[in-house]
Amino acid sequence: MSLKKKISALILTATVGVSGLIGYNAMNPSKPNYTDDSKTNVNRQMEHILNISK
Repeated sequence: MSLKKKISALILTATVGVSGLIGYNAMNPSKPNYTDDSKTNVNRQMEHILNISK
């Protein structure tokens, strides 16, 4: 196998690996929980929605 093919295979493997990691992390995003009142707090919104639905 020539050096050019080895480098191409290495770049392809690295690209697929990095893409896989990015895809895996995108499937499980962390939920924001802000304590600053200027930002949206998802947990506080859910509490309001649950109270309204009662």
